[in-house]
Amino acid sequence: MLRAGVTHKVFKVPNHLLTSKVPFFKKLLSTTPSPTDEQLTFDDLDEFAFALFVRWLYGGKLQGPHDFHSVQHYLCLYVIGQKWDVEPLCNDSKYMFQRDEYASAHTEQPLIWSACTTTKTT
Repeated sequence: MLRAGVTHKVFKVPNHLLTSKVPFFKKLLSTTPSPTDEQLTFDDLDEFAFALFVRWLYGGKLQGPHDFHSVQHYLCLYVIGQKWDVEPLCNDSKYMFQRDEYASAHTEQPLIWSACTTTKTT
């Protein structure tokens, strides 16, 4: 059971799904088969972006941002991909901005992507 955001919203995701797509969880669950709640709680991650991440894990289609408010969730989704070294997620979330007219019209993409670069967790 994963928890995200300041509210610690619960997300139930099967371990095999996490380990097959996310290097961070593959490493964590191979070295710690029963991680603590603390290891599975991510206060610093936006719970709406985390919901998009879970949708992506299950193979759900990402719709892309439709207004300024939803832009932040897709930026956070990209950060999740960077943080956990999930290149396909980074690519998919970046693509949402590159193809989306709203983002193209209202953001400077080079600024966005340079601002979202984070240090990867190992």
